[in-house]
Amino acid sequence: YNLLAKSTTYCDLLKDGDEKGLSQHDKDGYGSASFPNHILCSYSQAENNFLSVQADFMLFALSPEIGLQLKNHVSTMTNETHHLGFNATTTLGYNATTAPRPTHQVDVNIVDVSAQPKKLWNWLKYASEERLRGYDYVWFIDGDIRLTSLNWQAFFTQIRIMRPKISQAATIGHSFGSAGSTFKTLIHQADARIIAAETPIIELGAPLFQVDIWLKYRDFINSHPELVDSIAIGGENCFDMGWCHMAKNNMNGTQIRGKLWDYEIAYRNDSVTLLDGTNSSNGRSCIVFYQTPIFHDSKQSLGMDPNRRDGGIRMCDFLRGKYGISGKGGLHKVYELFNYVPKY
Repeated sequence: YNLLAKSTTYCDLLKDGDEKGLSQHDKDGYGSASFPNHILCSYSQAENNFLSVQADFMLFALSPEIGLQLKNHVSTMTNETHHLGFNATTTLGYNATTAPRPTHQVDVNIVDVSAQPKKLWNWLKYASEERLRGYDYVWFIDGDIRLTSLNWQAFFTQIRIMRPKISQAATIGHSFGSAGSTFKTLIHQADARIIAAETPIIELGAPLFQVDIWLKYRDFINSHPELVDSIAIGGENCFDMGWCHMAKNNMNGTQIRGKLWDYEIAYRNDSVTLLDGTNSSNGRSCIVFYQTPIFHDSKQSLGMDPNRRDGGIRMCDFLRGKYGISGKGGLHKVYELFNYVPKY
């Protein structure tokens, strides 16, 4: 409950129009976990996402030594959900159907992937239908993403409102002025009125999937030996464009590059308000949430060996040629609060 209170600490700054006084780097000395947004501050927070989001973890250890370190680290931690944060490649399942309770038994499964340390290969291998049965979401989180920097309450409040098929928190660098992503459409936006956007890409660093969408894309990849072979040698390029094409177009036709590509992301009166009653029961395809930023340290520890580069090129060529993947970023739609009166 103290984390829930902390999440709404700075709502008065938004109410008074003083969002310029907010910074992800100096509140409480570090991080963005208490950074507010209009959605968090406008909606009733009777449901505590810190307690009601039930999470289990699968940690991928790149060596037996790292596996042992993780095992020792996990053994010293409590089972309270809000204490969980690991600097290792992580998959997370979110079960919204479980009744909230103060604590729950958290399953932490440590997997030694040293024999085949390719990221996407292990996603495909371990995030299977059997493993994800009973979960609503699966969250793939790289080791250089600081999960503890996320405002958990605000992030999942947005997820429950917009119901995206695939989504991510906007990224922010570890120091002031650093972006955390090469795509300007996926980084934190300083204007607090710009809540979210639909994009043709959700990056590999921390994508959150509805489980059925992930399994559908997994089946698609596994049905094409050309893609599996590219992934086996470390290819990653265009993989995170393909799943948005799947979510939006079911891999049919040509993926449309974001129509707002040439515009800076800015407050625009012709954009679509977030709370305009257009919520589809099917959910939106790929959404980035700008006002719940998460820290990306950009360690890039794996480097770019020739095989990995070749695998990425081959995967892009195949997806572009056969399924019309654009291989470019951009924006499809921006969600703002320009006509909405907050209920503070």
